[in-house]
Amino acid sequence: MPIIDEAKATVVMERMKTAASYMDPEYLVSDTTFVTKQLQQGKIAMANLWASRAGAVNDPEESTVAGKIKMAAGLMGSVQPASTVWWDGWVVAKNISDEEAEAGFKLIVAAMAPEVIQANNDAAVWLANGFVPGPAAEGAASTAMAGAPAYPESKAMAVMHTALGDGLSAYMTGDKDAATALSDIIAAYMTAADEAGLVQ
Repeated sequence: MPIIDEAKATVVMERMKTAASYMDPEYLVSDTTFVTKQLQQGKIAMANLWASRAGAVNDPEESTVAGKIKMAAGLMGSVQPASTVWWDGWVVAKNISDEEAEAGFKLIVAAMAPEVIQANNDAAVWLANGFVPGPAAEGAASTAMAGAPAYPESKAMAVMHTALGDGLSAYMTGDKDAATALSDIIAAYMTAADEAGLVQ
């Protein structure tokens, strides 16, 4: 079931609308590729992006501002960064043979060896011995070290994420007030969650 504190949500929404006044006018349709290109072309001074985009921002073959942009941790809240972390991971299928599973685990262990991490240090933000955050990973690593929680990935959260993404735009454009937008978000979530078998 959705649990949204209307008072807190309204404060957050008001802050979002205030922040939007400093953003590109097309912020509601700006995806990470568009924002990355804006940074690369020197059209914007700062952005909140996935850490995986950091390398492209400072790639001299793509960016006119290479070497001029620094990556920083997420903004600090009163206890932890106002961010979450989302790590890629390894998966071994459960419906394979024991031999295939063993080979898969051996491959994972070999791929995470310190010497492999060191040889590919800047290819990702690694959760492994031997990793030293470089310029592209500095922000993500600092955010994680400051205590940012893992993104609460689940089927229910994915449905809520979509309901929020679709529903908040009406508030941001002034088409709906906060209370109406939140009510519509909850209704959209309940419909989608029911269709997904998440609620009875």
